[in-house]
Amino acid sequence: MHYNFDWDPAKERRNIRKHKVAFRRVVIHTFEQVDEDLREIRIISARKATSAEANQYREGNIL
Repeated sequence: MHYNFDWDPAKERRNIRKHKVAFRRVVIHTFEQVDEDLREIRIISARKATSAEANQYREGNIL
């Protein structure tokens, strides 16, 4: 299945200033449930994970 990622360029610039993360770098997306009709994902914010969040991810303790 092919997914399209979409975002507002102005919002991406604000996100880069605030979080130092460009939406173009958001390449990993984890799905709890994949809706077969879902084709487009709108990115509204992105930031680097905290140490605690990274540890949770590595340990598989993701909500």
